Amino acid sequence: RDAVNCIELQGFFDLADNVPSLRRSAFSGVLQVAEVQEGNFGITDFDYDPNRGYLLLGSSERSVLSRVDTKITNIKLPWEPNAPDIPSSQLSLWRQEEGDLKFQMHFRVRFSHAMGPVALLQRPSTPSKGLCFCGLSDGTVGMSKIVRDSTDVKGEILPLLRHTAAVCALAVDEECCILFTASKDRQLFVFDTMHSSLQHQLTTPTATTRMKYSSHQKRLYCGLAAGTVLVYDATADMQQLCTIPDRVDTTQLNLQPSKIAGLDLDDGSSTMVTATPTGIALWVVKAATAGGSVWGRKSGTIIGMSGKPTCTAWLTSSREILVGFATGSIVIYDVDTLAPSYAWDAHTDVVTSMMWLDESRRLLTASGDKSLKIWDFPSERQARHVAELTARGDDPNRCTTSSMIPKRKPTGEEAIASAGSFISDMFGSLTGGG
Repeated sequence: RDAVNCIELQGFFDLADNVPSLRRSAFSGVLQVAEVQEGNFGITDFDYDPNRGYLLLGSSERSVLSRVDTKITNIKLPWEPNAPDIPSSQLSLWRQEEGDLKFQMHFRVRFSHAMGPVALLQRPSTPSKGLCFCGLSDGTVGMSKIVRDSTDVKGEILPLLRHTAAVCALAVDEECCILFTASKDRQLFVFDTMHSSLQHQLTTPTATTRMKYSSHQKRLYCGLAAGTVLVYDATADMQQLCTIPDRVDTTQLNLQPSKIAGLDLDDGSSTMVTATPTGIALWVVKAATAGGSVWGRKSGTIIGMSGKPTCTAWLTSSREILVGFATGSIVIYDVDTLAPSYAWDAHTDVVTSMMWLDESRRLLTASGDKSLKIWDFPSERQARHVAELTARGDDPNRCTTSSMIPKRKPTGEEAIASAGSFISDMFGSLTGGG
């Protein structure tokens, strides 16, 4: 089977033209177009600004034994003049080359504590400068300044902002230069980066695991460990607008409340996607014209998955849901059928974060395998063309299972038997029909 599926063998014997089941279409589906390698630690989170070409990577030591060894090594002994400072995490900023998908490291800053979420903030008043943030396991927030013409950057800790537990979620409001931080201690901080002052301090019912800020709606969405999402109005002293859902139903299928592992928003269609270890939920978030009340209505649920989702993204143009799993695979679910339509092994370790760019139909995925990959998806025009070919019967062995991505080429006993028969005939003709 491996020999028949080998691309070089198929090209040498010209199997694609003689065995229909091995015929390849010019339409190749999802295509990896770039990759950024973080050589030291596994990537925990990333942020990307396609307009300015900045890519921020947060990475941390994933091995428990290595983290313990680093902690022990960093302990200052009485006879040592200074304590060792072996880093266990790294914050790196990459710059994209103009007109290309190549990235060059601009700077890197290392920290002795484990790193969680990261965020980019570009100040409108100073477009040539910006700030990089990272949440650390000791409850502090690391910061580095972006200076376009300088690579001599030092990391520092934000003053007047300290949680009592690990920081697990970050979000930014670039227009007002506000940083939102959430920790396992159930505290939610609103920090003004322009004046270095703490504006608000809130307490959530359970710890926040994921956080998204809507610049269009001026709302902050906080996914909690209880499986609910809190919606805050960022323009009215962080007033809580609603909880989605109002209550967690634990009777259905005997499921227990599970934390929000993935959260994504679409301002245009008021769509919210949440991922928990028990399944995926699609929500429509609506607001009243008067009174400012907000509510969410569930429009779809996907359950019964073999793996646990770790992150998710919403595809606006094709109305599909991307889900990353702990195994490193990514699955696309069709909203209309609520069924998986395509899957591929994107990484060799857990998919920690993903970002979908709808305009360019491009996906960025980060993983614990120390890599960030960029994938190009087929356009709607390409998908319609493949569907038309399939409908006409021009390529009956190629079928489309999604509105945008075809299945991989079919393989099986028939393909192997056909290829083997063709190779035997070819060798027979070369040896004189013996």
